[in-house]
Amino acid sequence: MIRDNSTGLYKIGRTKHLDQRMRQLGVGKTATLIQKKQVSDSYEVEKDAHKRYKNSRLPQTEYFKLNSLPTI
Repeated sequence: MIRDNSTGLYKIGRTKHLDQRMRQLGVGKTATLIQKKQVSDSYEVEKDAHKRYKNSRLPQTEYFKLNSLPTI
């Protein structure tokens, strides 16, 4: 999970190549890493998080407008 520094939006996603993905998302420059987890069922964890925050999701994205720090 990251937070975009300029918009305050949160991105909930998964990847097999964390370092590469962090560079693509600008973590350390334009985004902040909020939480990372290594789990065997990443698809289900991501799916559950997206369901939990579905009312705050920007359409067709993995970005969420949240009022408080989410938990995954």
